[in-house]
Amino acid sequence: MSSSWRCAGIYAKSRFSIADDARDDTPSFRITHPFHPFSGQQFALLALREGQREDWLYFVDPQGRAASIPRRFTDWQPADPVQVLGQGCCPFRVADLLVLAKLLEDWRV
Repeated sequence: MSSSWRCAGIYAKSRFSIADDARDDTPSFRITHPFHPFSGQQFALLALREGQREDWLYFVDPQGRAASIPRRFTDWQPADPVQVLGQGCCPFRVADLLVLAKLLEDWRV
């Protein structure tokens, strides 16, 4: 098993290996951005860098190269509060809102 450390907003493995054994407790993430070339693939996390503007996850890509990706492109992104509160649905249809906007515009004149 590999140990890990976390300090000053950085998570990293103390042992970097592409061929970690299956019992390893290394955290992993899945790329969820629909247009990313590795979309849907899962990778072992090498490091997490939490920055002021954006957090980055570091991993080894399928070609064995070190790579990084914004946290917002992965399943590690925190849930959007608007989607959580709205539970994925909206009480209004776009067509109805456009009709309402037209009625309000006509009413002002």
